[in-house]
Amino acid sequence: YGLSVDGTGLVLDIRGYDDRQTVLLDRVLARLRDPALDPARFNVVKDRLTRLWNNFREERPFTQTASAVSYLMLSDQWPPELL
Repeated sequence: YGLSVDGTGLVLDIRGYDDRQTVLLDRVLARLRDPALDPARFNVVKDRLTRLWNNFREERPFTQTASAVSYLMLSDQWPPELL
């Protein structure tokens, strides 16, 4: 399985065929519902992401434009200034 992030949120991908896929899916969803997070690590990632969003205003114009185009094309994507 794979877990990734795109402009619309988390993407959980289970490929292939196996009669135990539902068991795997249940286990992955259970871990996502009740994650074991280290508070210190969580704060490091949160601070890094907050800095990234705050620094977005300083990005090159074409980077900001590409982000705006993505936002306009994906109605369920949040622009950086609203995060």
